[in-house]
Amino acid sequence: MCTMSASNLGTADMATFMVNSLYMMKTTLALFEFTDKRLEMLQFQIEAHLDTLINEQASYVLTRAGLSYIYNSLQQHKPEQGPLSNLPSMDSVSLKVAMAQFDRYLSAPDSLLMSQLNFLLSATVNDVFFEVWKHELYYLSLVLFFEYN
Repeated sequence: MCTMSASNLGTADMATFMVNSLYMMKTTLALFEFTDKRLEMLQFQIEAHLDTLINEQASYVLTRAGLSYIYNSLQQHKPEQGPLSNLPSMDSVSLKVAMAQFDRYLSAPDSLLMSQLNFLLSATVNDVFFEVWKHELYYLSLVLFFEYN
């Protein structure tokens, strides 16, 4: 029923709605001893929707920081294609501008949080999101730094 209700929402809105709905179901079912299997299933679904939120947040940050094209180019580039600098917008000036923009984001990461994150009902779920997001952001930083240098 929740999935049908959320089917017309955007990806981040749907994931937020589903996390909140599943969390409410989980807290209600947790009162009963015979629901362990259902609780486990609900937890897996919550985690899957949190993964979707994390991916959406990563895309949001890369897009707003002007790094989406660069990140995708770095991920898809093969050495036999020649130097990255031959690709459009991958010259040193463009990369320096993009990296400066990303550095500004890293100095104030709250400036690029999706609004949907404000609607997560559970403090625990919110903490899990930000803990995983912190690791994802670290990974993005490493990929951009080491591929760039």
